[in-house]
Order: sequence, then structure tokens, then C-alpha cells
Amino acid sequence: DLTAWGVLSDLENQSITGHLASVASFIRSDLARRMQQAAEAQHLYREMPFTLAVPAQGVWPQDQGFAADDQALVQGIIDGWFIAGDQAVLFDYKTDRLTGDPLTIRAALLKRYARQLSYYARAISQATRLPVAEHCIVHLPSQQVLIYSADELAAADRPDPGKSSQEDRS
Repeated sequence: DLTAWGVLSDLENQSITGHLASVASFIRSDLARRMQQAAEAQHLYREMPFTLAVPAQGVWPQDQGFAADDQALVQGIIDGWFIAGDQAVLFDYKTDRLTGDPLTIRAALLKRYARQLSYYARAISQATRLPVAEHCIVHLPSQQVLIYSADELAAADRPDPGKSSQEDRS
């Protein structure tokens, strides 16, 4: 018991207890096994900061006021990635509270995070010259490891014609 050993307070112990099944499920996943293998080979990278210059029109696709060469800086921290052969595998942990069947959750997460995963993949590829073969979301609440292709990300990130540019920025 981590509380008895003084590692966690009672409040901390209570807050993680509900997530133990999700963490245990992830630890048993194929992705976690592959991450372990990459770590043993010193090919696992976590919490990687990045900065990308991207076309401003791609960040705010509904705005028409950008010149073709206008750039926007995108910064962030990638949860993790690893080298698998001559490719990279990207993973991002998510804890969004979503309801529905696994396919509904998969679609909702894709819509919500396609652009973010695309930026992460671009940053990894630019830094390493490795293509990102798998774009994974580890969704802890639903105990799913979701793998998306680059094509799925691109299709999900197309602007919604009924959405205003202000809504797109929020």
C-alpha cells in the first residue's frame, strides 16, 4: 500500500484508485510492450518539446486574410514516441471523459486531436528524418489504444464549412 509507505497521501491514493484498471490495461497492451522494448534499446523518447513554423492558413483554415507565405509558430510537448525499425511511433495519453461505444470514442478523439497529432508527427519527422508510421492515442478512461493513419488524420483535420473561424480557434 503506497499510503502506508508514505509514498502517497490518502487523497492521492483515493484519486488514482479509480484509474488503476485503466493503467493496468495499458500496461498489458501491445503498445506498452513495444515501448518497453524501445526503452531497453534506448529508442524511447518522452516529454519532447517542439516548435514548428507552419502555414498560418493551416492553423486557421477559415480565415482568408493570410498571405501564402504567412507562418504561425506551433509549440508543444509530445508525450512520447519511439523508433521501430526505420520508422517512428507516436503516442499521446488522453483522459477525456467520453461516452459511447469504442468506435464512437475513437471517432470523437480523432476529430478532437487530428491536428495535434499531425503537428507532433511533423515535428518528429523534421527532427529525425523518420516517417511516423503510427499515431496512437492511449485513452485511459475507455482502456483503448487507438492507432490512426496519416490519411485518417488529414481527413479529420479538414475544415468544417459550417464552423466559424472563431469557433475553430477555441
